[in-house]
Amino acid sequence: MKQKIFKIILILSFLPIVVTLLYGICVIFTGFNFFWSQVNGIDAFYACTGTILLIFTFAFPLIPLCILYEIIYLIVFAVKNKQNFPKKEVFCLAIAIALHIIIPCAIFFS
Repeated sequence: MKQKIFKIILILSFLPIVVTLLYGICVIFTGFNFFWSQVNGIDAFYACTGTILLIFTFAFPLIPLCILYEIIYLIVFAVKNKQNFPKKEVFCLAIAIALHIIIPCAIFFS
């Protein structure tokens, strides 16, 4: 029962980045208003996702907490319970965590 709850929390920890990227894709077509100016297209995607990621990273540290939970989950459940965890699931989880770290960095530094 506990492991199911932890797995649900793991899935929910990817929600902020997924929602941010989906909103960024929507903003490509509708435009992004920020401080009395509007940007459109790919510039709107970068402005919108960058702004939201900055808010969720520094003002309200949700994304670092999600990444920390994912890494702890990987260490505690996947590495310590090797016989109960399939290698494919560990590999997919490690790739997802890496993407969760790389995507915001790519948006911040582009």
